Amino acid sequence: MLYQIIDKFDSILWFLTHKLFGLQSQPDYQVLSEAFKSKFKNNLDRLTDRINGPFLMGDKITVPDIVLTHCGSWAYVAKLPRENEKFNAYLKNLRSRQAYKTALTKSVG
Repeated sequence: MLYQIIDKFDSILWFLTHKLFGLQSQPDYQVLSEAFKSKFKNNLDRLTDRINGPFLMGDKITVPDIVLTHCGSWAYVAKLPRENEKFNAYLKNLRSRQAYKTALTKSVG
C-alpha cells in the first residue's frame, strides 16, 4: 500500500509543485499539468473505493495512512481536485487525531 501511495500520489505532487525541475517553463507544461491532475483524481477515486474502515488497512493506523494524509494536505495546498467526499472525511478523521495535531504544532513551532 505504501508503494502505491508514493507511486500514485506523491510522484504526481512532486511533478506539479517542484519548480526545481524547470517543467513550468516547458511549452506543454499546462497540458501535462492537467493530465496529471486528472490522473491524481482517478487514482484517488480508486484508492478511496478500497478504504474499509477508519484507516486504509482497517481499524489501526499504519504508515500508509500517515503518508497519504501528508499527500492529502499537499494536494490541498497545490489546489488539486478535492471533490472526493470519502477522502475528505478520511483526511478529517486523521487530522482530528491528537497525535496529528501534536506533530503539526511541533513541525510548525
